Amino acid sequence: MKSANPLWILSSAFCFLSLNKRNEMMKKNNNGLGYSRVFARFVRIAACTMFTTLALFGSLVSGTYAGSGTWIPNPSNNDWNTAANWSCECVPGGPFDTATFGVSNTTRISLSGATSLFSVVFNVGASAYEITSTPGNSFSIQGNGISNESNAVQTFVATTDGSGTSGSFGFGIGGTAGKLTTFMTEGPTISGGVPALVQFSAGASAGSATIINQGGVVSGAGGGEADFFNNSKADTAVITNKAGVESGASGGTLTFWFGSGAANAIITSEGATDAGAAGGKTRFIDKSNAGNATLVADGGLNGGTGGSIAFENDSTGDTAQVKYSVMEVSMSALAKNRAWRLARSKETARCS
Repeated sequence: MKSANPLWILSSAFCFLSLNKRNEMMKKNNNGLGYSRVFARFVRIAACTMFTTLALFGSLVSGTYAGSGTWIPNPSNNDWNTAANWSCECVPGGPFDTATFGVSNTTRISLSGATSLFSVVFNVGASAYEITSTPGNSFSIQGNGISNESNAVQTFVATTDGSGTSGSFGFGIGGTAGKLTTFMTEGPTISGGVPALVQFSAGASAGSATIINQGGVVSGAGGGEADFFNNSKADTAVITNKAGVESGASGGTLTFWFGSGAANAIITSEGATDAGAAGGKTRFIDKSNAGNATLVADGGLNGGTGGSIAFENDSTGDTAQVKYSVMEVSMSALAKNRAWRLARSKETARCS
């Protein structure tokens, strides 16, 4: 095994600490997305991208990295971070490392530590895997992203625990979530806990992935989250923000920040069906755009609130289509997008 580049270690450590700091801030302000918290998150993302880029350059010069490997057919356990489970007898985790998957008898894999690498490849004929980012850990792909050449759907789950911590997946530097992939983010299991997260930044793309942000399961807790930053795009992804399932619980949230866009995605914010629970949320903030996406917001039932779509701070609707039954749409968006009009059916809004 080749020695890890010190700069890459610094990058990974910085991003891991940033995730922990995000968790602390969200615990203190779980009920809103205050701009001080947003700015702090943006600074950490930009810094992570900068450090990772420096690490890539440093490793190119020194030629040192952990090593690429293939998950073996008969691993000793389901731990991603166990070297013996890989053909290279190392854990793929360097800036040019690729983790490859074929056929295996162990397909439910969990992280026991933070992981950051260049790409993940599922070969032709690969098994259907489920990879879980456990609470307190992050899985970051700062390169090509995911390439799924199999016919199986590959599933990635970010989970939460009773202490209020969460796992996350992140894509940066043009990485893609690929095709035939599903990402699921859990809501906290305690009031004020940190939602699980999937995040795209620095030109990354959701590809044609399916993303499901689960709703909150206890009063005072939010649902899972997906965030797009810095010119990243939802591409042709299908994204669902589930509603909260208990009174006082919020729904899953999708947020576009700082020039990111929905592109051609299909995005649904479901309405709550439990009294006092809140529906899913889709938000466009700080000059982000809806592109040519289809945005759906379902109404609530039995005293639950409907799904919502909001545009804020110079975000634009572009040529997106909005379908709804009973929903909330932020009028600040319509003020910035005077071409918005409601169809006669009152079930579709189109910006053109």
